[in-house]
Amino acid sequence: AFWCSTCIKEITILEEKMKEYNDNIDVIYLSFDNNKSDWLKKQNELGINQQQSYLLINNFKSAMANYFDITAIPRLILVDADGNIVNEHLPSPNNDAFKNNIDALLKKSKL
Repeated sequence: AFWCSTCIKEITILEEKMKEYNDNIDVIYLSFDNNKSDWLKKQNELGINQQQSYLLINNFKSAMANYFDITAIPRLILVDADGNIVNEHLPSPNNDAFKNNIDALLKKSKL
């Protein structure tokens, strides 16, 4: 959400992590904003590719939020290249457990 300072911090860290992993990970951002123009403005300010950012119109009542039981943000979900959910509650990207989860998934995918 454009107003969520923790989310904005994590977006910055996630963008750095994508570079650190040589673009071997992709990040999709789901936004729970009410104002589309504010969402687009913040997306542009943060340099987020529009193909990796989606606005959930019904916020926490959206089908996506209900499916994953998202009741608070930020929320990270780790999905493998085949679309399988690996971790529905991935830790913050500045947490060592985040790196451990990503490394384990990348190692597994190279087998």
